[in-house]
Amino acid sequence: MTTLQSCPQLKALTTSPSTSEGRRNGKIARLPHATRDMINKMLDDGLPYHVIIEELGEAGEGLNTQNLTNWKQGGYQDWLKNQALIDRMRAQTEFAIDLLSETGDADASLVTEACHLVAAVQLLEALMEHGDQAVKKLLVDKPQTYISILNVICRLADSGLRYDKHHRLTAQSQANQAKSI
Repeated sequence: MTTLQSCPQLKALTTSPSTSEGRRNGKIARLPHATRDMINKMLDDGLPYHVIIEELGEAGEGLNTQNLTNWKQGGYQDWLKNQALIDRMRAQTEFAIDLLSETGDADASLVTEACHLVAAVQLLEALMEHGDQAVKKLLVDKPQTYISILNVICRLADSGLRYDKHHRLTAQSQANQAKSI
């Protein structure tokens, strides 16, 4: 069965949060990923700042409540957005996997089709959330990223066309075999 850890896109989402200007650079942002995750989870649980600092032990040396306040307003908010995105992607992926398992013997074409559906939903969701202006801004500010997205869309379309061609050829071959029997 496919796991979420085997999906490079999901793995990339679990890396350090960043801002539109680049990676955060505060005291907490410079801590190891595992320590930041601990802080985020404790903030998520609603623990008071002094308890968080105590729980971190050596890893929290030199941190103060202002550091945590700053992190909660910035890096933690990035982490929350990342978690929400991961949850949505997990739900979409699990739905696709459940759908495939209901069909019995899942063949590669169904997996491909499910992946295309998930990708299309994600692209549409991003477009609806950020709008046309965000796409135009991306084209101006980061043309390489825009081109990368277009390449992904073209590869998805090409993959779909290749699948359709293979499906037609397989059906034709099966029909020819049935006639010859």
